[in-house]
Amino acid sequence: MVLSSPSAGATLADYSGVVTIVDNEAGSEFSISGTTVVEGGTASLTITRSGSTGAAASVNFATIARTATSPSDFGATSGLMSFSSGEATKSITIPTVDDTVFEGLESFGVTLSGASSGAIIVGASADVSLQDNDAAPNFAVSNASATEGGSLSFTVTKSGSTANTLSVNFGSSSGTALEPNDYQPVSGALNFLPAETSKTITVTTVDDTVFEATETFSVYLSGASGGAVISSATGTGSISNNDVAPVFSVANVSVTEGGVANIVVTRTGASEVSSGVTFATSDGTAGAAQYAAASGTLNFVSGETSKSLFVSTTQNVFFNLAKTFNLTLSAPTNATLGATTALVTINNDDPPPSFAVVNPTARPEGQSIVFGIQLDGTVSYEPPLTINYATSSGTATSGVDFQPTSGTVTFTSPNTLTQVTVPTIQDSAVEPDETIIFTISSPSYGAAITQSQATGTITNDDAPPSTGPVANTDNAGSFARCATFTVNPITNDTDPGGNYPLSLVSVAPDVSYTVAITGNSVTFQTLRSGARSVPYTVTNSIGGQATGMITWTTSPGPVCP
Repeated sequence: MVLSSPSAGATLADYSGVVTIVDNEAGSEFSISGTTVVEGGTASLTITRSGSTGAAASVNFATIARTATSPSDFGATSGLMSFSSGEATKSITIPTVDDTVFEGLESFGVTLSGASSGAIIVGASADVSLQDNDAAPNFAVSNASATEGGSLSFTVTKSGSTANTLSVNFGSSSGTALEPNDYQPVSGALNFLPAETSKTITVTTVDDTVFEATETFSVYLSGASGGAVISSATGTGSISNNDVAPVFSVANVSVTEGGVANIVVTRTGASEVSSGVTFATSDGTAGAAQYAAASGTLNFVSGETSKSLFVSTTQNVFFNLAKTFNLTLSAPTNATLGATTALVTINNDDPPPSFAVVNPTARPEGQSIVFGIQLDGTVSYEPPLTINYATSSGTATSGVDFQPTSGTVTFTSPNTLTQVTVPTIQDSAVEPDETIIFTISSPSYGAAITQSQATGTITNDDAPPSTGPVANTDNAGSFARCATFTVNPITNDTDPGGNYPLSLVSVAPDVSYTVAITGNSVTFQTLRSGARSVPYTVTNSIGGQATGMITWTTSPGPVCP
């Protein structure tokens, strides 16, 4: 306001004044909002002007590094953002870098400063979250094994590319192997530099003196840093035993048919560990009709050294040989095998049958003699029962007086009698009745023989000759008691018909002497004193016979030694 031209001589002392108009609307306020972008994309951030927007205004902006850095992760950007009258928003675009290294979630910031035209900054900074598009590194732990007393080495492997140092925690936990009796527990953390791909966790084991099955425990991973994942979190440690394993064995047994076989399975050696073995029966000469098949598994707990297996057998009414089946051990657990197979013998309890030869009826020469083989006693038996037979010479000559016969006969229940025919040979010679010996042998199934031989008689059917020899008495002389002498009694004999030669047939035996015939000569030994007249028989070439006497005298003396 300005005053001028005062009248009436007045003067102007203060001729101007300023009137200030105070605005009663809010001033401009700047703020910036954050955003998220996948690496390789463009981050777009919005600067907002609120409040009074009638006047033009500006504000400075600039990127700042945080976990993401420039230029490896984003392009550094800065500048002045000008707002015309009425403008409320403007955008800033910031490029990011698509690399091939896993870095996890990173961020950088954008800040505002230096607002003009009296504007204020109410949100001076914003964050840009930079999401990684590379696969996260992967931790895995291996299995490991060792013999007790040794060390187990578990390998922890890091796969995938990373620019960061990563860590993963580890620890151990018991399974069938227990700490500290079987192994020393471990725990801690493994730190991997970007270029490192594997590290080792070592676990020591305890060498004891007790047989044990292979035992296990675990090493586990947890708490991987930097966004890394754990694909195989648990490794199994196997501790092999180095002590002598127990041994399973089984022994042969026998049982009477109808009874129960007690087959004992023994465990020797280390018995403090639980172990098991599989068993199964199998046929031998005994089959399903003779015993009840069995199979399964025997489990031995700590301290047990033997178990019994009971197998039932079948009672029958047949005579039979002992039969056998097998029980076999296999597939031991926490043990080894010694004697794996038991032979189980089922003994017969029925009495054996017996064979006997039946004496045949005498038959004339040229006809057959029939011998009977009789089965007595137990006549229920498992077929077949066999027995061998054969003929042999008695006084009849095999091949001359009869056809030699041999073979095997078979009895099938309930057969109890078999006949064997022996042909005889017709001749024209006058001869005494002759005999055939028929013998049985070698019965099967352990059968007995109560009578092994029979005698068959061939009766003569030829007429005796019309004339015979003349037998003259032979006086051998006098001898001391116990003396031995030889005579040929037929040297003094004749044959009126001329049917020579003459042959000595027999000499009568007696308790007062011994006699031995060699050809036509007779050797005597005197046993008692006194006069002796001994009959003998002589025959001519056509079969005629005569009886003569051999005489001698024996003087008294001591008894012969």
